[in-house]
Amino acid sequence: MSHEEYVPWLEKRNSERLIVPRWRQPITGIIATASALIIALVTWYFLFNPQAKIGLRLYTPLYGYMYDRWLLICCIWMAYVFDYTLLFKRKWAETWHPLKKGLALTLITVGVMLFTIYVVFDLILGRLGIPYFSFKTLKEVGELVPTGTPGHITEFYAREYVSLALLMVAAIASWLSPAIPVYFEYWPWRGKLKQPVLGATILLVTMFFTFYLFFVLMHPHMGILYVPWQVFTAKLMTPEEIGTWWYEIAGTLHGNFNVAWIMAMTCTVWYFESIWERQPFFTVIRKQPWRGLVSFIGTTLFALGVFWALFALFGTVLGAPTEGAFRRAGYMWRYLHVAEWFIFWLCGALTLSFFFDNWPKKWSTPVNWVVRNVLMVLGGLAMAWFYYELGPKLLGTTMGLDQPEQYPMVWGIWYVNILLLMNWFFDNWPFYKPRYLEKPTS
Repeated sequence: MSHEEYVPWLEKRNSERLIVPRWRQPITGIIATASALIIALVTWYFLFNPQAKIGLRLYTPLYGYMYDRWLLICCIWMAYVFDYTLLFKRKWAETWHPLKKGLALTLITVGVMLFTIYVVFDLILGRLGIPYFSFKTLKEVGELVPTGTPGHITEFYAREYVSLALLMVAAIASWLSPAIPVYFEYWPWRGKLKQPVLGATILLVTMFFTFYLFFVLMHPHMGILYVPWQVFTAKLMTPEEIGTWWYEIAGTLHGNFNVAWIMAMTCTVWYFESIWERQPFFTVIRKQPWRGLVSFIGTTLFALGVFWALFALFGTVLGAPTEGAFRRAGYMWRYLHVAEWFIFWLCGALTLSFFFDNWPKKWSTPVNWVVRNVLMVLGGLAMAWFYYELGPKLLGTTMGLDQPEQYPMVWGIWYVNILLLMNWFFDNWPFYKPRYLEKPTS
């Protein structure tokens, strides 16, 4: 198999226009967007809404957030890492009806998600290794400490703390897992390994770095999460105090700092893949690994620049943050809400890319790029308005901006998950028509 012979299904589908809008644009895009929003709201009600009369009420908020993030990463594994070979045959992705294929892929992805959470983490890592990866183990450990004394953990907090650790792993994985397919185009294994061996290799490599970074970026936060602080899991600042290595940079011990900039990096990968169409780096640089390295570094600098610009903007609007403060005055709150804006913009970027065919395309590349980014920003503003104005009624979330229970990223990522399922698994059916069914491709 040569480098040219291997073309991932999504790349092939999009470049050869193997799915086309059922009606003239923007009618198709408007109907598809409205449908995605309705599907997201209905499924949210039964799965997440904390005020639902019936349903799972997973938004606690971290328990639901954990499932949210792991569904996202499992979708990326299915479509980008394994290129649909977990469907057993890649050819089925090209020949099955979108409804049949979408249902099968969704069921497999959910199965992979549950296996990862409850077998890989809970049963193996959590019960045999680190307690904060297991719901059962952390609950048992926490209840060994008498009620009312430092160290006692109720069942609710045990579940929330484990969910926090798991979603932190998923946060790093959702940044690194698409890096090799998107930036490096499966280099150096493309053309040398066949799927699913290719996907398994990428998974092992990226998860190695994911766990390495987790213990550098997130594990110290777990050390200061419990009472008393776990003195052997975080950096010793003085003989009496422990802390985290990022304290001097971020102004806070809280892990939200790392969660936020990683979210910025993750979303920028998908801006680059969707509305930016891998420009300008893939046009200027032709060979790997140089185009991958330059693309990765370039988008990293962009993400970090916007991240710090947003943080500075918060300081201009809300005043300087205060060390140790809570809600909008605190560093941890501001980092969390900087991250939410990257998610809101991602909602706009993927909607434009998936349902409106990355409009516009008729002008020069720089002009098209600028227009799409403006539309992305407007889409993010619309999603923010929807969440804060309508969320208390439609999502069951708390009212107001300055609330400790507000995790807007949970809703934003859920909407993104619905977009990914519709586009990657169902080929935008029934809003798009699959040409590949009329003329199958090998």
